[in-house]
Amino acid sequence: MRILAIDPGPESSGWALYDADAHEVLGSASETPNADLDTWITDAQGGSAERMFDALAIEDIESYGKRVGASVFVTCKWIGWFMRAWRGPDPKGTAARLIPRRDVKIVMCGGCTYTDPMRGTPRKVGKAEVKGAVQERFPETGGGKRPVIGTIREPGPLHGVEGHAWDALALALAFVELTRARDAFDRTDAPE
Repeated sequence: MRILAIDPGPESSGWALYDADAHEVLGSASETPNADLDTWITDAQGGSAERMFDALAIEDIESYGKRVGASVFVTCKWIGWFMRAWRGPDPKGTAARLIPRRDVKIVMCGGCTYTDPMRGTPRKVGKAEVKGAVQERFPETGGGKRPVIGTIREPGPLHGVEGHAWDALALALAFVELTRARDAFDRTDAPE
């Protein structure tokens, strides 16, 4: 299954195209103009093979009871446009899915907080912890100091992933784990 995961923004969005069966990142970008991404989603449904994907995962926006600026509302509108662009019907409901950042942190890091080993104090899971959790899920097959990313001559499986694409890739991995968990739950024999 190929998943297009989007970390939406008001003008541009980060994305990652992940093949869950091959456990491979097929492409990513830190910032792609939203209009281009919207067109890509629409075209992918009948377009060329390299643009095809089976599922769409978008990071959802949640309210934390704080004031937000206009950019948050513009981002919400773009999420709606991306959802509209995806028309792929799926009887299981996995074709297009909104997943809040909190759920990504829970799946990738086991929760939204952790205890700092140096200070023994609780800390919030941030971008660095999520990025580290993504890197732990891939083999270290490249060259250089960080083989999971690698070098130009010896690229690792995450070579070229940068910026907001890390968040999108974490979203794709969380989507796969949440989908598998839901499918496993659906297959269990629940008492009637």
